[in-house]
Amino acid sequence: DYLHQQGVTFGKIFKREMRTDKEYSNTTLPYPFVMVGLVDSLWQVLNNRKTNEGNSGIFWSGAEVDWADEKWDCRQDRKTVIDQFRLKKPATVNLVSPTGRADYNSFMKQLQHYRCHLHLNGLGNVCIRTFEGLSVGSIGIYQKMNTVWPEQTKNLSEFIDEFSFGNVEQAFELIDKLSNEEY
Repeated sequence: DYLHQQGVTFGKIFKREMRTDKEYSNTTLPYPFVMVGLVDSLWQVLNNRKTNEGNSGIFWSGAEVDWADEKWDCRQDRKTVIDQFRLKKPATVNLVSPTGRADYNSFMKQLQHYRCHLHLNGLGNVCIRTFEGLSVGSIGIYQKMNTVWPEQTKNLSEFIDEFSFGNVEQAFELIDKLSNEEY
């Protein structure tokens, strides 16, 4: 609607973050694969996959914040989720959270070391971390997201749904499942 109000003409819009709780015109299509950065992580998934080392532990890297953004109609409380994760986690769950900044290659080597990584929603639900984890074979433990995926990526959306949690107890169930089964 905004573009129409500005007099911009177009055939289709590919939207990075379409949400299930919003309505869109039929000219807007989901395209959550647009990632901006020095390294295109989707390209890494498709062309340069690495083998995961499969070590136990859940890799977590991100800002532990509680914030709301009125402009984007978004509220995320990562701090509470991480605090609950640390307080309630069973002894079998090792949450690995690196400190400080690492260059991209060092960061990816750390991520590759662990079988699983914790993926908490931020301003956007699907972010570069989604594809970074997939590119090194690390299975994401995803906070439930209301992302609309393109119809052609049904397998990816089903995969992410299978490893999604609504609360930390569900996250621990997923982690237990992954440690007891071959994936």
